[in-house]
Amino acid sequence: MKRFLSIFFCTLLLLLLFTFCGGVLLFDLHKNVYGWTLPVSLCISAVIAVCWKMDDKITALQKRVDELEAAQKSTEKTEK
Repeated sequence: MKRFLSIFFCTLLLLLLFTFCGGVLLFDLHKNVYGWTLPVSLCISAVIAVCWKMDDKITALQKRVDELEAAQKSTEKTEK
């Protein structure tokens, strides 16, 4: 949860910086700037958190595969 909140606040900050540095003029968002930044930053941070979690799982699986390959090679050497 701590990781998600940090991603959310970073995304919110970047989105607000983008908005006030020209995004308001680009997308014509003069009326309600904060009304769209919170849901959009929530969606973006959810996608980032899911991708980060998948990366952690892939890294753990890669480590397990490397260990299994090393164990298989060592058993093949001892059999010969």
